[in-house]
Amino acid sequence: LSSPRTYYTRILGLQDAQSRPLAIPTGFSGLTVPQFTGAAIAPAGILFGHPVYVTPAIAEDETNGSGSNQSHLIFCNPGYCHIAQDGNIEMAVSNERYFELNQTALRAVQHEDCGYGPASGIVVLAGIN
Repeated sequence: LSSPRTYYTRILGLQDAQSRPLAIPTGFSGLTVPQFTGAAIAPAGILFGHPVYVTPAIAEDETNGSGSNQSHLIFCNPGYCHIAQDGNIEMAVSNERYFELNQTALRAVQHEDCGYGPASGIVVLAGIN
């Protein structure tokens, strides 16, 4: 996983000693593509043969050591990430809130949680300028 700035301005420009790119863009970023089975969204590119997903949820304004405006990369096996739902939906009804409009307010909430395991299966590379 990578922030957009880190991927598009830092990683895509990396080359090996023979001037070959280390990352190859897929051209399908953010789209659902059948050829990427098991993934709801296609990766933005391939780095060392592994898919790279871009997300704005990774901060680009971190401070690491004496540097600022840095970000980080997360390397992991997607099979180690777990998302769970408790299966219950809580519903609440309010007849009083919109009484003057002759309306009823309805709220539905479903609980979800995420985690990962084993911990050694996820590596964070911090301090990317």
